[in-house]
Amino acid sequence: MVCMVIYPLRRDGKVSQDMARHAGGKFNFLEKLQAGGTGSPMVYYKYGLKQFDHVAKYSKETNQVSFEQLKEGFLIRFIKRNKGYAAIFRFNETNMIFLKVFKVIAIQYGIEKERDAAILLVDAGGKKILFDIPHNKYPFFKRYLETRPYRKYLKIYQSPQEPVKSSQEIWQKLRLSY
Repeated sequence: MVCMVIYPLRRDGKVSQDMARHAGGKFNFLEKLQAGGTGSPMVYYKYGLKQFDHVAKYSKETNQVSFEQLKEGFLIRFIKRNKGYAAIFRFNETNMIFLKVFKVIAIQYGIEKERDAAILLVDAGGKKILFDIPHNKYPFFKRYLETRPYRKYLKIYQSPQEPVKSSQEIWQKLRLSY
């Protein structure tokens, strides 16, 4: 049995019902609204899937992805330069969704404030995929993960380190710690 499937997306970026059947199919619009929304805020893809990496290396733009809940799993949608892929995972093949939270110094209206930013590791379908969640999207993305079936697999760790100035510093510290 196939653990995870990756489909090329149509030009409009939509995932067909046939593709989504791998994880139980898609919800209709009203079911999505009742579940709390149509999808996740965009987060930044770092690495982990060969097809996503192949598309990402041709441009210096940010690599944004979104998560969408399916009936028996979830999909990660990645579109860049009119080429896109959808990685579809089943919940029963998901080992862990690990959120490592860091304090960052954000400048808001000229004032420095401490905010939370995070690194997300999705361990599903035999793949480990890393994402960067900036401070302005972290509260919404955390709520998205906690209010859906992802919460069953979600582990959150608050880093005790001092606040950093950017997510680049977070990635440098992570490289040193692994």
